[in-house]
Amino acid sequence: MTNPCDAVWHSVVALWSAAALASFQPAEAQSETRAGVFADYDISSELDIDLVLAGGDLQARRDTPVVDARYRFEAERVLQSGQRWGVRAALAANSGDGRRGFSQTLSLGPQINGQGLSGLATGFVRAPGLDAGSGRVELSGAELYLKTRWLEWQLGWGQTAASHANDPPLTAFRLSRADRSIVDLAGGGLAHTGLSLSAPAPRLAVESRRILGISASASYTPDPQRCGVDICRPAETLDVISPDLSDVLAIAVSFDRRSPASGVRLQARAAFERAQLESALSQYDDPWIFSAHIAREHAGTTLSVSHLRSNDGFSVGHYEAWAATVSFEQGDWLYSAEIAHGDSEVFEIQGTSASIGGSRWIGDNTLFSLGLMSHEVGGVAGLIETGLRF
Repeated sequence: MTNPCDAVWHSVVALWSAAALASFQPAEAQSETRAGVFADYDISSELDIDLVLAGGDLQARRDTPVVDARYRFEAERVLQSGQRWGVRAALAANSGDGRRGFSQTLSLGPQINGQGLSGLATGFVRAPGLDAGSGRVELSGAELYLKTRWLEWQLGWGQTAASHANDPPLTAFRLSRADRSIVDLAGGGLAHTGLSLSAPAPRLAVESRRILGISASASYTPDPQRCGVDICRPAETLDVISPDLSDVLAIAVSFDRRSPASGVRLQARAAFERAQLESALSQYDDPWIFSAHIAREHAGTTLSVSHLRSNDGFSVGHYEAWAATVSFEQGDWLYSAEIAHGDSEVFEIQGTSASIGGSRWIGDNTLFSLGLMSHEVGGVAGLIETGLRF
């Protein structure tokens, strides 16, 4: 009997394949397509499809390979006033990695009458077990935007300002990382410096132009979403207590500047999120997240350090994570090494993860990566990732 999730996944891949062919058709055909609604718009689109294979000490509840796909579309028009407005849309899908986002079932943690209390940032929970992580599909972006002289206003479905400003550092892998892994097949990753209190959801955001390398942004998400492809908290069940949240406020400040004299590029950012708790349980409090990142790039070598701290929605105890990454280019290859550590006081668990690997382009559109992943809580796995970029 066909699994409904697999059927959905196959349908999505087929639709995206058709969209990709339409987006990247020859210029003559593309101009004919734009003669209608988008005749006066600059249009761009991107499609990423990645697959990961693993072997070794695997703890995930789904066998490899795991497939992840992302599609992004943007159409922009210049107004007579010089302002720009347009639309952005994005889709994300994952065939399932055995975990719902970062959430894990742990042996320790707070309980009430046998029900495990879920972390409102990490999704950690003490419970008999979550589902097997079947395929997930989400609308990760659908917004209108207006660019004025100093500000960009965004209205629609999307990430919080803190998440939007918190891109992961460059490594040889996109899916399997020591920090912020999208796919954790070794099953022991406890570090995540990119956590958010909401998956993509309806929100209003504003972002300033970068002046002297500095930009600031803010967003308001009145009805945060519990679960998406990358960020997910367990739903409330007979075994799990997981209160709802509302009114997520997020702010972020970033710096990005390259020295014309030395060629050194420095990047830094700091972000903060806070949400309103919809629960009267004394064990919980309004959740908040603070994160920071700094990176230095020069002559093909990048060094970066990231940090995150959160109360995880609990009145007592914190979750903390940090990560350090080095990547460098040599010939056709990009090599990277990453170490990350996560520590939850509430769930009395901590662990360090490390990865090392290399990646290179094969032709213009194919990316190949291989390496090793090790978790203090979990095991060691060999990884192969392949990716298509359009």
